[in-house]
Amino acid sequence: MSEVLFNKENDILVVELVGEINILDVNDFKESIKEKIKAEQSKKIIVDMEKVPFMDSSGLGMLISLYKYVNENQGKIVYTGLSEYILKILGFAKLDKIFIISDNIQSGKLAL
Repeated sequence: MSEVLFNKENDILVVELVGEINILDVNDFKESIKEKIKAEQSKKIIVDMEKVPFMDSSGLGMLISLYKYVNENQGKIVYTGLSEYILKILGFAKLDKIFIISDNIQSGKLAL
């Protein structure tokens, strides 16, 4: 089962994705993350994907959508804990040149 968990650390909203990200859950995930960002008025967001073993193209679309949403609201978003598989997908799409990607949450905080 896939889920989204939230944790606020000082002024940083940490979004933890757990499980596969696919077309079945992606819209719910995206909307709940955007709602939380808006409710918390967060400008610094870390999306931790350490527990995401698989992501299809709809998951890629979600990451792009979140990136755009945060940037439009003058925020910064960092993606952490990406598997080799997901890093390859981002590389093929050339998104590894646009997204801020860190190994873990601690290095992600430094990137913000």
